[in-house]
Amino acid sequence: MKKTVIFTFLICFALTGALTVIYTGLRGIENNVYIERTDSNGNKSFAEGIEINASVIYASEIGWDTVYYPYDESKQSSKFNLKPDRNAPFEYFTYYSDGIDGIWSGYSISAGGELIDSLGGFGSMVNEILPSVPNGSFYEVTLNLKDYYDYYPLGALMDHEGFEKNIYKFLQIPVLSDREVNLKINKNDKGEITRFEFGLPSTGITIPILETEQGIYFSVIGLTQEEMLALPFGYGIYYMPSSRDSDNNKVYEKMPYTVLELDPEAVSFETFFLSPDKKTIHVLTKEDSQWIAYMYDSEDFSLKDRFEMCPISGDDNYFPIGKSETNNVLYFVDGYMIYFTENDGRYDLKIKVELSEKMANDLLDFAWDGERLAVISYENNGTRLNVVTADGIVYSETLVHSMKNITANSFNWNWKIDLK
Repeated sequence: MKKTVIFTFLICFALTGALTVIYTGLRGIENNVYIERTDSNGNKSFAEGIEINASVIYASEIGWDTVYYPYDESKQSSKFNLKPDRNAPFEYFTYYSDGIDGIWSGYSISAGGELIDSLGGFGSMVNEILPSVPNGSFYEVTLNLKDYYDYYPLGALMDHEGFEKNIYKFLQIPVLSDREVNLKINKNDKGEITRFEFGLPSTGITIPILETEQGIYFSVIGLTQEEMLALPFGYGIYYMPSSRDSDNNKVYEKMPYTVLELDPEAVSFETFFLSPDKKTIHVLTKEDSQWIAYMYDSEDFSLKDRFEMCPISGDDNYFPIGKSETNNVLYFVDGYMIYFTENDGRYDLKIKVELSEKMANDLLDFAWDGERLAVISYENNGTRLNVVTADGIVYSETLVHSMKNITANSFNWNWKIDLK
């Protein structure tokens, strides 16, 4: 018991010491945290009523909440918290609500052969080759996947009974003869793997998924046109219905089926995402030299709306998702900013602006007041605010948070914007 008490005291003392080191290292700036404007363009009056909130937590122990007003930066304030709320929501935009990395375009480890088991089905091929690599040697080879597999092994991992089993049965993606994999292995004199690299020369295959209360929608990205045409279930968007067991856990006992079949020679599925109220599935495609946005009902997949957004430039630098507390949608596609508002399940195009340069793909937040769209995003030199109307970008500025000057990997950031 005495040893336990001493050990517990040492742990508490060590944690207290760690917190003291963190606080001491940052002492002197706790009351000197601010946001600074480094450049601006346009009519500043369009920034009136905009409020930007920047929250930062360092090492889960200390934090700051800074409020910045672009129209009058002198009004900004910052609150220091020695023990911030660790459970405070930190919301980020994501490309998909979920996804399965079915086949990676690259994979590497520095050591530890046991990690090969996480190759999502390719481990059997790798383990077949490992015994032939002599100790104390480096081995590099290019293999034809067709020699090992008729169908791609999928690394599906989901905590739902039946999903993995049924998706394996449904997603029988034929391996074509020109699919190769590069393999590099280095063994030391003891036979331990000290270097391992595994990768497909072409883009990896990914299975993006959307989970609703009724089931899961999913598709396949990264296939060649020839592979799309070879799919036995057709190319498009698929659905697997769910049910509840006696413990109210979601289970998947039925096989998936196709809800939207696409012509792979004319249409390329790019992404989809679910609206905040989970009633609408937004689908983004490329077809007929245009980016097309579709809105489908999440229950029966009936079409709600379709919009031709902008021409395809050939540059895939786009950010395909926008979210807010409402169901309005913001797209960054091929140098365009496109904004839709939602009203009773119908969507109206409010803003379509061609940008002078590509905007960063790190969208942080946006707000809409019926005329102005205020958008904040990360860029190389700071955080960028853009105020947009139907006429284009009417005001913009770059913001730099004073904590950005401190080099640390333990910062968690959250930026929010409001229009009042």
